[in-house]
Amino acid sequence: MEPNKKFDIKKFLYTVICGLIFSIIIGIIFFQTHVFNHHSPSFAFVTFGLVGAVVFAALSFRNIKDSILFTIMLLIINFTIYSGHSFKFALRDILSFAAIWLSMYLYDIWFIPKVQNMRYIRALGLGVIFATCNVVAGIILILIFIIIYDMRTQLIPILFSYLQTGMLVGLGLGIGFDLAETIARKM
Repeated sequence: MEPNKKFDIKKFLYTVICGLIFSIIIGIIFFQTHVFNHHSPSFAFVTFGLVGAVVFAALSFRNIKDSILFTIMLLIINFTIYSGHSFKFALRDILSFAAIWLSMYLYDIWFIPKVQNMRYIRALGLGVIFATCNVVAGIILILIFIIIYDMRTQLIPILFSYLQTGMLVGLGLGIGFDLAETIARKM
């Protein structure tokens, strides 16, 4: 992240569009058209893809304050459209968006500088980072649900789902970000 880097709207849009498109493509490969059903858990490829792409673009081109602002704006939009009036869904969304933001932040400031010239490794790295943050958010959510709602659940299948979704969304985003960088360089 370069704090005083001039905002480039074209590069911002390339990053968001390519990240989102590749997140959705990976989702379609594994879950077919379920990624477009907002009642399906696979819709995370659209939601997480959009949020991850916007947050990464904001981190890359502006600063931390802008990326947090974009994340909060997207969270509010998400609450309005999908969460309804359920505290459980709102809590899930807050933790998911926090995991996405942390994933993009770690990827941008820690991982990319270490593997600057290893493009495809970067996409895999984002998948691992995204999956790890997603699983940690899932563990926190499950513990809260157990404590507050006395809910008993099958921990391993749920965490595997968080791991799988995080890895695949992160991989799609990483491929999209690398493509966006290539396109922006050629412009």
